[in-house]
Amino acid sequence: DGGRDSKGSAHVVAGEGTGIVHTAPGCGDVDHKIGLELGIVGIAPLGEDGRYQEGFGEFTGREAIDPTTADLVIQKLEEKGLLVASEKYPHIYPHCWRTGDELVFRLVDEWFINMDWREEIKDVTRQIDWLPESIDGQNREIEWLTNMRDWMISKKRFWGLALPIWINPEDPTDFEVIGSLAELKEKCVEGWDGFEGNTPHRPWIDHVKIKSSTTGATLSRIEDVGNPWLDAGITPFSTMGYNTHRDMWEKWYPADLVTECFPGQFRNWFYSMLSLSTMMRYDETDDPKEKQPFKTLLGHRLVMNEEGQPMHKSDGTAIWFEEAAEQIGVDTLRWLYLAQNPASDLRFGTRHPEQPVTLETPEGPISETKEGAPTCKVTSGPADEVRRQYLIPLWNSYAFFVNYAWLDEFDPSAEKIPYAERQEIDRWILSRLQSLIGLAHESFQAYDTSRFVNAAGQFIDDLSNWYIRRNRRRFWRSKDANDADKTAAYQTLHEVMVTLSQLLAPVVPFLAERIYQNLVFGRDLLDTLSSEEDSSDWPESVHLCDYPTVNEDLLDEDLNARTALAQAVVRLGHQVRDQSNLRVRQPLAEIRVACST
Repeated sequence: DGGRDSKGSAHVVAGEGTGIVHTAPGCGDVDHKIGLELGIVGIAPLGEDGRYQEGFGEFTGREAIDPTTADLVIQKLEEKGLLVASEKYPHIYPHCWRTGDELVFRLVDEWFINMDWREEIKDVTRQIDWLPESIDGQNREIEWLTNMRDWMISKKRFWGLALPIWINPEDPTDFEVIGSLAELKEKCVEGWDGFEGNTPHRPWIDHVKIKSSTTGATLSRIEDVGNPWLDAGITPFSTMGYNTHRDMWEKWYPADLVTECFPGQFRNWFYSMLSLSTMMRYDETDDPKEKQPFKTLLGHRLVMNEEGQPMHKSDGTAIWFEEAAEQIGVDTLRWLYLAQNPASDLRFGTRHPEQPVTLETPEGPISETKEGAPTCKVTSGPADEVRRQYLIPLWNSYAFFVNYAWLDEFDPSAEKIPYAERQEIDRWILSRLQSLIGLAHESFQAYDTSRFVNAAGQFIDDLSNWYIRRNRRRFWRSKDANDADKTAAYQTLHEVMVTLSQLLAPVVPFLAERIYQNLVFGRDLLDTLSSEEDSSDWPESVHLCDYPTVNEDLLDEDLNARTALAQAVVRLGHQVRDQSNLRVRQPLAEIRVACST
């Protein structure tokens, strides 16, 4: 029409292409937005099968993504004298992330929740403690709420949460939303026998028809099911019996903690829980704090392979739990995860689909995962580092104690040597242990496991490379029941190892249990545990123990600081030796240390 019906738009860039963009409000997201803004009629040309519907002439029945369809478009433009030129060029278009198939946009009728609630939801969002602070979760969520459109809650599927919306097929404005099974039964005029005794899902729920409260017409349930995030968002209510056991729900609401991967959940699970909690409690309270579905949210980033790339089932790179558990070890996995800064991606390991292996598990050998994938070799450099730096030194420290305690027939129940009479290095390691206990409580209260786990790793290094290495001669001395200093060394190391097993139980539960059982009960978990009831006052398992608390009488911050200074000097000495190619065992005539006063 000579440009009389042309529209300007910021989506058209003058220096790119022709400067003219065709707009079809029924065939694209941006096109649809422009159509709504400008009042352009939206036509839905495609059916559910991705083919043109009736009324589109030669295009009817054609698949939209079929290359011959594009050829026909060009042919028709040419026949009408509207084609200036045609060429092939790269164009970014959405594809299915699972199958890689090309996708098309369709214009369909859906159900939405009006997001005029956004300001109330923001108020609830501000009541929550968002962790870790470095990801600025609260502002991310508020930014999403500020810019999001109305929430589409329906899906064109069979499986899913059946939306409780009954509609008049002759008049779409005549519909009702049902709030409970009791209300549905009260309004039912047909089909209750086909539904009763079944869950409120398709096909049974679709048997029920109700009478319209306004027109008296018979209403049928819409065919749509709910968006999965609608179902997930109701978790704070559905899991604790909001409708059936309100007393229990009030006891447990809100949840203390929610944790989930954060890159996508600000607009999915976090958002849906915040929205539905705000809406469902609207009539119950005006206090936004009482509407919060959880008190603290701990977000974490993604698990990647060692190269920092995503792992996918489709290309065989996804690592299955059975493979990781048997080849890497569950305690190693837990340490690796808990030591990770949640604000950063975890580079976990690499699966080798070209190297199938048979795994020996407690249930017997397996050659495929529970999902049916062949079990393959898995390697993990980060996991190897966890074993090398922390778990092996911890086990070696335990083994050192067990071997010499067995030779010397050490009795843990013997009268304790007073702490004041023990060597300074004994008092230091016990004081360091108290500092670690205090830090453990602070870290777990703040949901900062990485802080504790990394501090525990440093403590294991101090125990192995400082305390034991500098005390070996005390344990090596000939057996002498009257050697109080040797007994003090045994008692100190025994107390440290038992307490450390309790501290590390949430991190390495199996290794901690093994150490605890042997040091407390003299049991080796590789053998069958004794069935005789133990007379000890100790709990049967490390996981039944109270978590250690700080013994202020053993905490000596000055001693900790002085020893830390000595350790720093030794580390500097090692660096100088390395730089000068001097062996560690070569004696030095003199060492000078410069320090500020």
